[in-house]
Amino acid sequence: MSENLIIVGTPSFNEEDNISHVTQTADEGLETYFPESEAVIVNLDQSEDDTREHFLATETTFPKEYVRPGPEIGKGRSLISLLEYADERAEDFDNVCILTIDADITSVQPAWIEKLATPVLETDVNFVTANYERNRYEGNTTNHFCYPLVSAIYDCDLRQPIAGDFSMDYEACKTFLSAPKTPAVYRYGIDYFFSLTALENDLNVKESSLGKKIHKPSFGKMVPMFREIAATTFFLLSRGDHTGTTRSIEGINNSSAIADYVDKPSQEAVEERLDTAVGLLTELSGEDATDCEPISTGFVKNKIQQQCLTREMWCDILGQFLRYIDGRSVSTEEANRLAEVITPFYLLRVLTYFENIEGKSKAEVEIELEEQKTRLKEAID
Repeated sequence: MSENLIIVGTPSFNEEDNISHVTQTADEGLETYFPESEAVIVNLDQSEDDTREHFLATETTFPKEYVRPGPEIGKGRSLISLLEYADERAEDFDNVCILTIDADITSVQPAWIEKLATPVLETDVNFVTANYERNRYEGNTTNHFCYPLVSAIYDCDLRQPIAGDFSMDYEACKTFLSAPKTPAVYRYGIDYFFSLTALENDLNVKESSLGKKIHKPSFGKMVPMFREIAATTFFLLSRGDHTGTTRSIEGINNSSAIADYVDKPSQEAVEERLDTAVGLLTELSGEDATDCEPISTGFVKNKIQQQCLTREMWCDILGQFLRYIDGRSVSTEEANRLAEVITPFYLLRVLTYFENIEGKSKAEVEIELEEQKTRLKEAID
């Protein structure tokens, strides 16, 4: 029986311009750090361009496999397919590491393979999530939703629980395959599904610092990404009892997640998000009060006028949603409704944050986010 199997999965959608770079870098990492291990690079592709052709034409030392997931379209469908792929092969190996690298990342380094795989192969860690330095105007769902919620609920500082690049052992793989899922998990909700499920099942979690993360801008996908992550969150958190929950995370070094470089979205893009927020709030204000729960229609109308949201107000809103779902085991439909209700408030919070950090230093931006995290803890105590 072979000792180690490393499966590197690269989920892709229209990444013909970068898939070869990610594949070659992953191969170099395997060759440098794990030359004696069995390993395979798997492209889980739902593209409409020539990603497949570019992947298959890329020369590598380790074998490659191309998988076309389906029938659902979404990153989550691709990564669940990766876990199913691993499940069919794991029994022939003593140690299995399933590792994911997003196909749009241009800053990926060979050392990422070592930093993600070694804790799984050589220690008792079940699940590794990345920590990066990111542009202060990116990672908004992380900064304002996922990070403060994980910190408040599980009393742990898992800084980027929707990092996108993970590794896991076979125990975590089986846990994720058997866990309850909502359709949003098969799309953008998959990353937070991994982290929340790992924490909820008390898996041994480690954070690994990978340096800078540079990838295709996601600001234009902010609304659908947030809705699917929020729906996943409400669905999963409503099914657990988190009273007095504490999780220990290995590798936390309290280093800043804010990069030195600054790349601000265009004013046009910012104004488009504000118009979206106001439009969604206007729709909510015309509905029955029960359709806005747990938010009052009066508060909705007030935000249409103010068009801003302080961190204190945002944390109070998050606290209302957490109290509303507590013990309910909300359905997929209810989770989706709650995600739609909270989305315009999230957009207002992000845009207000953009105004607040204008001209601030890297350290001051990090303090802003840490104070928001602390405020949410106070709001739910």
